[in-house]
Amino acid sequence: MKIKTLFCSAFALFAGFALQANAEEITKSYPYGFIGAQGGVQLVTNGYAREHSFGDVITPVGSLYGGVQWTPVLGTRLHLNGWKGREGYKEIGKYYDFTYGTLTADLMVNVVNMFTHRDNNAFNVFLIGGFGGNLVSGDDWANDYNEYLAAAEYRPSHFVNGFDADADLNVKNRIAHAEKLGVALDYAFARNWSVNLEVDGVHYGYHDYVPEVNMSKDWQVLAQLGLTYRFGKCAAPVPAPVIPAPVQEPVKEEPVAPAPVEKPAPAPEPVKEEVVVPAKKEEKKIVVFYACAITDGEASEIAKVDEMVQWMKNHPTSVATVKGYADKGTGNPTINVGYAKNRAEKIAAMMNDKGIASSRLTTTSYGDTVQPFAENDKNRCVIVEAVEK
Repeated sequence: MKIKTLFCSAFALFAGFALQANAEEITKSYPYGFIGAQGGVQLVTNGYAREHSFGDVITPVGSLYGGVQWTPVLGTRLHLNGWKGREGYKEIGKYYDFTYGTLTADLMVNVVNMFTHRDNNAFNVFLIGGFGGNLVSGDDWANDYNEYLAAAEYRPSHFVNGFDADADLNVKNRIAHAEKLGVALDYAFARNWSVNLEVDGVHYGYHDYVPEVNMSKDWQVLAQLGLTYRFGKCAAPVPAPVIPAPVQEPVKEEPVAPAPVEKPAPAPEPVKEEVVVPAKKEEKKIVVFYACAITDGEASEIAKVDEMVQWMKNHPTSVATVKGYADKGTGNPTINVGYAKNRAEKIAAMMNDKGIASSRLTTTSYGDTVQPFAENDKNRCVIVEAVEK
């Protein structure tokens, strides 16, 4: 009863924090769905045999999960884990294997977003709490232990009350409730993909699975590495804004003063001189937009680079400046400097590969110190400006 109370109190505590943080403004990137798989190891903490250690009962475990991240802070999922478990007879000093599965409905709280109130952080920490059920199968333990009881010349004292030593052992109930508390470290290495390390502690209710052997097997610890695929609003490409064509102001012509008239000679007929106005240098500008934490543009955005390359080939005297930017609303200044620099350098290298000489290109970046657009998401961009010399 004390363990159940502890789980309920802890679960309610961080759920309250999540709901409080959820009062912050929700961005347009939520909700989104996710699915994933994990693999690692597990152990039943009191399942080792006499004169052995925890390491003797470590076995592999696998998990599948799916859910929805509703807000930057709050998410839910269904989590199924299981495989082979191992227990030990404390009286016999022998191990037996069994198969199990645990299904829980989990609440996930993003601690990083709770305190930074940012969206799309590359690194996140989740607190996890859940409730569900556990199912066990396999009867190797019963066969081995019946043989032990038949050969033993004594009966352990804790078998005296409520247990018939001459009767075969039978599993009365293979299903028990389960409560979970855990923590997961998650790193998004791409827009839709992330890796995670999750450690969970699972407490099981009384399910009569070999109660006469070890009396209490109610704790399981799991450590797993996983891969998550996110889909939905988080994967929506940043729409390309409509950039109006530059407005060319008309060239003002300066009047030409008439030639001075010499006196006393008669004034010659004034000669009208044609005013020669130098042609305006042509200019070209493109803006390539990026999704969060990405340095490779979408195909529709890269098409703008091809357009600029063709224009510069048609204007062989032109030169261009390639400027990289990052948005201030995500990441941090150190990370954003790298994003802006990598984006600008990749665009310049792409133009160079398509036939524009490096001597015609100047590359620079501003990180998130300069925000060319009022809308935050548009500032993940590279601006290329070309002009005839």
